[in-house]
Amino acid sequence: MTIAPGSRYILPTDENERHRLERQHAYLRTEVYNDRLIFDINVHIPDDGYVLDAGTGSGAWIMDLAPELPKSVHLYGVDTSTKLFPRDPPVNLNVSKGSVTKLLPNWTGRFDFVHQRLLMVGLLKTEWPVAIAEIFRVLKPGGHVQFLELINDQPAAETPATKKHEALRIALYEKQGLMYDCAAQLPRMLREAGFVNVAERERPAYVGKDAGPYGMLGKQVLEGAFRGMKTPVMKAGGLGIISSEHEFDELIDELDNEWEKAGCTRYAFNLVCAQKPY
Repeated sequence: MTIAPGSRYILPTDENERHRLERQHAYLRTEVYNDRLIFDINVHIPDDGYVLDAGTGSGAWIMDLAPELPKSVHLYGVDTSTKLFPRDPPVNLNVSKGSVTKLLPNWTGRFDFVHQRLLMVGLLKTEWPVAIAEIFRVLKPGGHVQFLELINDQPAAETPATKKHEALRIALYEKQGLMYDCAAQLPRMLREAGFVNVAERERPAYVGKDAGPYGMLGKQVLEGAFRGMKTPVMKAGGLGIISSEHEFDELIDELDNEWEKAGCTRYAFNLVCAQKPY
């Protein structure tokens, strides 16, 4: 596993993670987005419009969006690492290395729509207001933004492995300077940045065999993400909770067993949409 140099992103940037991100996107599209990549039905992308995917990763979201829009729409993706970029992007998609905390100066007022999700594992607490201000800057007046983040401060279950793993993630986020409750803080930060029509929707996400095929897919995706945190946890000395890589692996195995016994475990995401005023 490799962590992107110069980045606080705590998940790997290898081929296994590319495949996990593709599966994650399929799960989120069906179970969380209601099969709508742009959730707000009031959003309109003109034929000569501009769309930005901030923290694009493998480009799964914007690559899926591309066929739904005219080829004349200009699509952009930025990420701090280029390792997961799509290998065969459409001609109207430009992907480049960059950070949402410092988007290009000539992008001011350019985009009709900006999408960003699951950067709770990549943005520092101090960087969130900066990133939101940058998105506000690059949006056209009247442009829209869509965020999706896991609701971490809502326990999935009161079982031993789940509680221990939650404590481990809280400690890791604190060690890395990340914002554990960013899903809850997003609406406030957006309003403070000047956004209007801020709307949040809690979207349940069920994992486990009793939730059907997508429940099993969600379990694989979430388990893969949790296992991907082993490197930063061990680099941090186990954070006073884990003493070895073997103990970390055992914890995730126990978590998986709890999901298996429960049949279905509920997690939740906060889907937040907002608009830059005219």
